[in-house]
Amino acid sequence: MITPSGGIRSSGLRLHVSSIMRRRLSSRSLTPVEQNDHRGTFYFAQLATAAPKGSNGLVGFHGAGGGGSMMSMDAIVNAGFTIANFTDTSGNPSASKKVFFLSDAARIILAQPDLVGYFGSGSGVASQEQYWSAYGLAKGVLGNSISTSPQ
Repeated sequence: MITPSGGIRSSGLRLHVSSIMRRRLSSRSLTPVEQNDHRGTFYFAQLATAAPKGSNGLVGFHGAGGGGSMMSMDAIVNAGFTIANFTDTSGNPSASKKVFFLSDAARIILAQPDLVGYFGSGSGVASQEQYWSAYGLAKGVLGNSISTSPQ
């Protein structure tokens, strides 16, 4: 942040959604083990709400894991885009939580106005099955109209 006198200060807002999600998850049909499972995190931080002049536009960002997310955000900025938000869903959640986290994250990110893209990044290094990541993202974009069982 630039102060009125021209100085630079760091500022930030981070919303840790995990405790909120735990309450919402308890109303879902999870097993007793999953309801008490501490694994899984969901962070959202709003960064830019408008693309500056010269930018290729605002991109919604969704990462899974800090180091890879940082490299991915560097790539987005180097391609001339402006990052609208930082979202991280990681922490090796159960499959049920992963679908829930990913679908809600997609809806939150896509609700931001004036996005030109959605960038998802994750490597699956923490034993997080990518099938459930893809399923949760699709559910967030398409809503509840997709089947929960394989065809």
